[in-house]
Amino acid sequence: MEQKEKQLLVEQMKASTPRLAQPVISQEEMNRYPCSVRPIFVEVDGQPPVTLYLTVPFQVQAGAPIVVNYHGGGFIRGRSDRDELFCRRIASTFQCVVVDVDYALAPDHPFPTAVHQARAAALWAKQNAASLDCDPDKLILLGQSAGGNLVANVCMEEAIHPELHPICALIAYAPLDLKTDPADKVHPERDMPAERARNYNALYCIPEKADDPQVSPLFASREQLIAFPKTLVISAGDDSLAAECEAFAQKLVQAGVEVTAKRFEGCVHGFFINRIDQWEGGVELIHRFLKNCLKDCS
Repeated sequence: MEQKEKQLLVEQMKASTPRLAQPVISQEEMNRYPCSVRPIFVEVDGQPPVTLYLTVPFQVQAGAPIVVNYHGGGFIRGRSDRDELFCRRIASTFQCVVVDVDYALAPDHPFPTAVHQARAAALWAKQNAASLDCDPDKLILLGQSAGGNLVANVCMEEAIHPELHPICALIAYAPLDLKTDPADKVHPERDMPAERARNYNALYCIPEKADDPQVSPLFASREQLIAFPKTLVISAGDDSLAAECEAFAQKLVQAGVEVTAKRFEGCVHGFFINRIDQWEGGVELIHRFLKNCLKDCS
């Protein structure tokens, strides 16, 4: 597929009506979690700069964690108001700073640009935590959908370059196997059509790279997984990505990683960020997981 064809396909996918209605986020809802939100730009070796949105509550608790969040969107959609609301809620609940990463998007910036930017963003958070009144030893990584894939990549890099030492990670309904054709995966009725999923994959990377563990973390070796921190893996029962998320969680366990895995039956891909189905339960689980991890490192 030529670059012009890819760009046209992205425009068509973004313009198409989603099967499930997207929530409208009001300013009133944003104001429930008062924070300042400002963009900064961080240089990345050999790649375009990455945009980070610093989400800071009006009072940061001394020794607070610093949280790095990676949004979803199939690697072709950027940060949304839903992501901002999610980050505001985390920042307000834990009185901490959230670094919301708006990585470069395919097809203009296909694999591996986002992978390199994801690592650079986490390193920036680690190195600048103290200046933000946070504890650099309380680094937390959160990722949903495509962002969960990036969290896996950041953690895999720790096995080679142990610089971050995150205390915990979240990987939620992430595409972790871009090698298997979406038509060969179990497709619940409420899930997106296989052809649309296939397009997401094709826009992000060339087929020859699909089994690279940096593209498809499900194919990572035990040696690549041993440096993962405590990890929460969330899957959605009505999502064709559920099986690969759960298989990845099992591989982490086999590598000796402490894993909490939860499937939310009857839920679709993106359920808690889009506030549908059992979304409150998803957010509560994330908060409970983070509280327990922070208690363990206090």
